[in-house]
Amino acid sequence: MKKIYILILLLIFLFSQKSYSQQEIWTVGTAKTIPKKNLDLSVFMPLRYGITNTLEVFGQPYAFLILPNVNIKKMWLDKEWKISTVHGLNYPTIFLRTIRKFDIEKSIPRDTAVPQIVAFRNEILFSKMLKKKTSCNPSNYLLTIKLGAKFAYKSEKPRFLPILRPVIFQETSIYHDNILLYIGVDLDGHIDETLDFTLDLDFQSVGVDMKYWAIQHKGLLRWHAGKRTTIVVGYLASYGNYPDKNRVYIMPLIDLIWRFKAKRGKELKLFEE
Repeated sequence: MKKIYILILLLIFLFSQKSYSQQEIWTVGTAKTIPKKNLDLSVFMPLRYGITNTLEVFGQPYAFLILPNVNIKKMWLDKEWKISTVHGLNYPTIFLRTIRKFDIEKSIPRDTAVPQIVAFRNEILFSKMLKKKTSCNPSNYLLTIKLGAKFAYKSEKPRFLPILRPVIFQETSIYHDNILLYIGVDLDGHIDETLDFTLDLDFQSVGVDMKYWAIQHKGLLRWHAGKRTTIVVGYLASYGNYPDKNRVYIMPLIDLIWRFKAKRGKELKLFEE
């Protein structure tokens, strides 16, 4: 454990800068996209890359071998209100066949056949800056409203039972002829030059009849240790109605993010051309 702490401190030291300006507001979960040729790499969150200033691609690279996944965010309107859509897919069959070996809570017994499954994600995001930029202060408080749906194609009806665990139940319910609908609101903003925050609240419905549902809330603080390094701490809280009983769930969140930006010289040359 001591070696891990030392490694984290070394990484912060290597990527930190002595001086830095106000960081841009976090774009994850908002209609804004990561700037062109910027790359965000973290320990737990998906890798994000800006193809253009209005198009980004993101996915979880560490799990790709057992859970192939890819998502694309496209900004269609970049005015006072920013409007974007997110479209993604993943292939969970390999992952499900892997975890059935451990017989987790007897949901997926070892001898259960797992069909071919492809899961789809579609969202629309509306974002607006509540505090406009002035000569003294940067713009602040980005409000985002999101609407989304997740569903899956199955080669045959799964024979395993729903996984009755908070958060996981909603995400895997689409493997059982259900559609997951959700609506949420996010607020992102600066506290000072080195500290940002995110607060969000989501309502999820398993199916259109809202027989099973969940309310999720997340709070995050991001400390910009330098131009390239960000440390994230926070929590996730969930309360939901499940097939067996209502469940409350709270877990801590922590992450380390490195941002790699396009070289300034190339940007200036492009601007001159």
